[in-house]
Parts: sequence; C-alpha cells; structure tokens
Amino acid sequence: MSLPYRRRPLRARSLSLCLWAALAVPAAAAPEARSSAAPSAAPSATTAGSAPAEPAVAASAVVVNGRVLDGAQRQAIETRTGLPLRPGRWWYDPRSGLWGAEGQGAAGFAPAGMDVGAPLPPQVSGGRAGVFFNGRNLADPEVAWLRTLGPVWPGRYWLDASGNVGLEGQPLPFANLWLLAQARHNSASRSSATASGTWIASSGGCVAISAKSSSGIGSFGASNC
Repeated sequence: MSLPYRRRPLRARSLSLCLWAALAVPAAAAPEARSSAAPSAAPSATTAGSAPAEPAVAASAVVVNGRVLDGAQRQAIETRTGLPLRPGRWWYDPRSGLWGAEGQGAAGFAPAGMDVGAPLPPQVSGGRAGVFFNGRNLADPEVAWLRTLGPVWPGRYWLDASGNVGLEGQPLPFANLWLLAQARHNSASRSSATASGTWIASSGGCVAISAKSSSGIGSFGASNC
C-alpha cells in the first residue's frame, strides 16, 4: 500500500453509522461455541508434553477474542449496538471496529472502543500473508481486496475506525482506505460484494458500504453521498 495519503477526511454520514450488526451474523456463518454437555465417554488421560484440553464452553456462550463474555459485558455491548449477540466464537478489533467469526476475515464494522476483556489474537482470522492490521494477520480474502486498491506488502500496520492506515509505531497515516476505495470506484457506477454479504457500491463519486443485519431484514452501513 503505497498510494499517497489525502488529509481531507471522507465526509461520510458517517463511519460512526457503521453499526454493521456488531457480532451478530447469521448462525450458519458463525462457528458454534463448544457444548458443555458431558461427553459419552471419559476422556483419556493427558499424555506427557501434550497441551491440556480446552475448557468446555456452554453452547449459549458468546466468545470474543478467545474469552467468554460475562453477563455485564454482553449487556453493555448489546446496549451499545442495539442488537442481540448470537452465540458463537468471534473476534473484535477495538481500534478499528472490525469484527468477524473465528478463522475468517472481517465481516463488518461495529462501534470501535468496546471492551471485550481480551486482546485481539494475531492468528484469529487464520491469516497467512503476513499483513497485520492492529496485530491481526489478515485473511487471504482481505488481502486480495486491499490489492484492488494498490500494492500490498507484508508488514505490521494500524487501522483506525475512520479508515486511516499507517505503519505500526508511526503516528501519521500514509493512506485512507475509504478514500482509496472511493478513488477506485468513482469512474463509473459499479458494486462488489463479499461472501458474507457486505457490499460496496459507487456512482458519480459517491460510495456506499453496507451489510445485512443478522435477521436478514434491513442493513447497516454508511455513505458519503
């Protein structure tokens, strides 16, 4: 990513409106929490040198960044987003607001800065390219999308909720992803969609980004038009 940074912020209406079904996508897309029901057979003894078994998690639990949300955290997030959290295993990046299912890339945006009680694990998306945003190794589809905006090199970067991106350890951004997406798509009306249903459409310099709600009725997103 070497395109120049433009200081003027994207005049969306605005990215603060990107309440993209925070941690709440269709159950079919979410890895289910491990059931706490007793197994039918007793587990074998742990052999020397092997990792201990992962503690069982209730099927109704919401696991974020590897940690089960307690009742207070769950209620606080549901109050902030206005959406019920679906049971399952998720990741959440508090700096950018990006979230997704464990083992997958970003599925949408939630409000940034929410406390989930655990840091973002580096390999939570199963990334292999070595392109890190806020410590998370991006999944292959995310890197492929970034390459539609410009060159992408392995490295460690930060991303904020306004789309600004910079080198880890450097305070100033070198690009804004939303401006790059706008420049990429403003020559003609077009749209593209991810497998999870998130889409970007543009026409005459306007860019709209949206995703379906967990119920399948309505959508959440932002536009600079």
